[in-house]
Amino acid sequence: MWKKQFSRVPAVEQTGGGNLPLLTIWGEFFMSVALSSDGTRIVSGSNDRSVQVWDASTGAELKRMDGHTDYVLSVAFSNDGTRIVSASMDNSVRVWDASTGAELRRLNDSAFSVAFSSDGTRIVSGSNDRSVRVWDASTGAELKRLSGHSICYILGRRHPHSLWFR
Repeated sequence: MWKKQFSRVPAVEQTGGGNLPLLTIWGEFFMSVALSSDGTRIVSGSNDRSVQVWDASTGAELKRMDGHTDYVLSVAFSNDGTRIVSASMDNSVRVWDASTGAELRRLNDSAFSVAFSSDGTRIVSGSNDRSVRVWDASTGAELKRLSGHSICYILGRRHPHSLWFR
């Protein structure tokens, strides 16, 4: 099933026991990784304060974005693959051009987790103040702040466009 969705990721025949990775990328301690919707690129956020884009077939580094001044905790691609959003312990959420690596926007938020809406018009962040914020991806304007979580932990993804909160 995965091969149909990610046809450009090479298949590996397993000849022995255990689980073999399709691809291994070496680097700093990765805090977050995400796969582009077409399966061709991987984005990673690291403790070296960088956001990096990798070729999912070869593992080659395609782009490195520097600008965060602390650990990068969360990264995500927009559905069309043209933008990347990252959240860092430096209290910023940044939007990057996935092709050029240029920083397009900086939002002030102490977020642990970020994601794009499926149409790419909104960014959502799970913040240190136990709120979920909704941002306009074009202007950077904060559109909504949802409060009420007693603990702000991002537990995982249920669906590519929904987050679980506790």
